[in-house]
Amino acid sequence: MPLDIYSTVAEVGGSAVTIKTHDNDINSFDAWINERHIPNIIKQEAISHSRHGETLIYSYDAASLYYVCDISGELKSCLLCVREG
Repeated sequence: MPLDIYSTVAEVGGSAVTIKTHDNDINSFDAWINERHIPNIIKQEAISHSRHGETLIYSYDAASLYYVCDISGELKSCLLCVREG
């Protein structure tokens, strides 16, 4: 997902979510979820048995949306993950 641009995540618990993220630094980011600004979210570090740190940024019904701390090599973009259950 591109940084600093609103995008729609198709399904989070059966509902579309509009999100924009801004990477502040290696420790934090800002998110705008359905136009609600959430400043200075602290990035979670990777757990020892996982490759990436996942930071919960939104939940609806039985689904959750995570910001994934991953260096993908793509500038000005981030990785999001939706988990159900």
